[in-house]
Amino acid sequence: MADSTEPLPSRTMQVSELGGQLLALASHPVWPLLAALLYLLVRLQQRGWWRPSQCNVDLTGKTAIVTGANTGIGRHIAQDLAQRNARVILACRSEARGRRAEREIREQTGNSNVHLCLLDTSSMESVQRFAERIRGEEKRLDILVNNAAASGLPPSVTDEGLERTIATNHLGPFLLTNLLLDVTVNAVHPGVVKTDIMRNSKMCIQLIFHLIGFFFFKLSIPAVNRTDRNFRVTMIPGDGVGPELMHVVKEVFKAAEVPVQFDEHHVSEVQNLASKERLEQLLTSMRTNRVAIKGKIYAPMENKGELSSYEMKLRKKLDLFANVVHVRSLPGFPTRHHNLDLVIIREQTEGEYSSLEHESVPGVIECLKIITREKSRRIAKFAFDYATKNGRSKVTAVHKANIMKLGDGLFLQCCAEMANLYPNIEYQSVIIDNCCMQLVSDPHQFDVLVMPNLYGNIIDNLAAGLVGGAGVVPGESFSSEIAVFETGARHPFSQAMGRNIANPTAMLLSAANMLKHLNLDLHSSQVSDAVRKVIKEGKVRTTDMGGYSTSAEFTAAVIANLGT
Repeated sequence: MADSTEPLPSRTMQVSELGGQLLALASHPVWPLLAALLYLLVRLQQRGWWRPSQCNVDLTGKTAIVTGANTGIGRHIAQDLAQRNARVILACRSEARGRRAEREIREQTGNSNVHLCLLDTSSMESVQRFAERIRGEEKRLDILVNNAAASGLPPSVTDEGLERTIATNHLGPFLLTNLLLDVTVNAVHPGVVKTDIMRNSKMCIQLIFHLIGFFFFKLSIPAVNRTDRNFRVTMIPGDGVGPELMHVVKEVFKAAEVPVQFDEHHVSEVQNLASKERLEQLLTSMRTNRVAIKGKIYAPMENKGELSSYEMKLRKKLDLFANVVHVRSLPGFPTRHHNLDLVIIREQTEGEYSSLEHESVPGVIECLKIITREKSRRIAKFAFDYATKNGRSKVTAVHKANIMKLGDGLFLQCCAEMANLYPNIEYQSVIIDNCCMQLVSDPHQFDVLVMPNLYGNIIDNLAAGLVGGAGVVPGESFSSEIAVFETGARHPFSQAMGRNIANPTAMLLSAANMLKHLNLDLHSSQVSDAVRKVIKEGKVRTTDMGGYSTSAEFTAAVIANLGT
């Protein structure tokens, strides 16, 4: 039988040829070119061409997890996310350093929604415990930043037999991401980021590994087409014409095929629908859905033993601290002032609406006005962030510090301190009574106004009157996690109830803003454009706008203009 083994010289020749080919491949001119390109990109980044601090993206209502957030890159990322109003979870190995980072980020950003949760990414058991806790507490995760590492530490082996490099390993971030996929896909646009500090000879291998990991993550997270499924939104019809206006919203949404499913909750203080059980059911729905559309819940003036109204309970329990009313002229509807475009931002969880009243002696009532530094800084920051994000140039603080020197003085001081952090935004202050006069005589001088609770309630309604009244101005309220959309001027309009004469404009524009918040931009534009087209044509107008049309006729006109 012939020997099939090749002669040794032939094998040596093949190895030599293979080595020559590898050497030729390694000396190919493309490698120096790629290295030069990579170097150039790094240098450009270091020279400040990429400036994340100039990004105007607001992350209100978003939840982010940052591992290794107590120092270094992770700390900077966490602080930047908190600066943009995100709810930030600091996933740290050390409780002491994590608590310090949590406290400092809260103080530096004014965002109290920053929380520590212990995690050691080098331990698979710790990763599993952390993921189980997050899945139990969070309904949605928008941003996950895998950053945990500690340079300068020697490689070692964990108790689980896994290699630990720079105090972590590559399995931890992969496991964490995959365990959190079920809450990540609930977000509208989820994002997963892997960062690392590479200072040793393994840099090229780790870089390749990270690129593979990046594509793995991209493939692991399924692209969710939100228009193919329904968003759940809590609906609170309220009192007065609220139920009629909500019916209009549902009719328009049905005609526009908007992918929203409403979870209705009927509550009222004047219809015996204000039990604690109903309130808890409503709060649970709003916390679950995180988005709501609401009519006015009428608060009776009679004292029945409960000083805090249903509206105030909702705001305080959900921490709906910021009310935003965008006052804008409607093309085709003439008013005394033309082309108005201003925004009123109101702190609505404290101030005069604290519900702290008592009769100290017969015939003497004391009402407490509460102003705190924390909430004043928070609403001031919200106003400046809003101005930055929306291309506004000026913020005006409205106060009465000449009389209430401590309370309003503190609010004014917090606004001035926050203004120093936004040098590109012009800042001024104005006394509330002068502000009312200036709004009536020359409203164009204002851009964004920020103020405490009672002043905001008054200015909202005054400004609404400048562009057509309570029926045409939309509004919205925000906590760090929940958005509630409602009319800007909150009146139940009880005298119009059941008469088919209420103006649906404000509620429909609020509903369009809600769709924009849900990233349903196409549907949002459909609804808002249809409403504005009907008003601009001037053929169909309700009685408050000088016309004779009914609510049903106005609704039919809007539906007819959807998509035109």
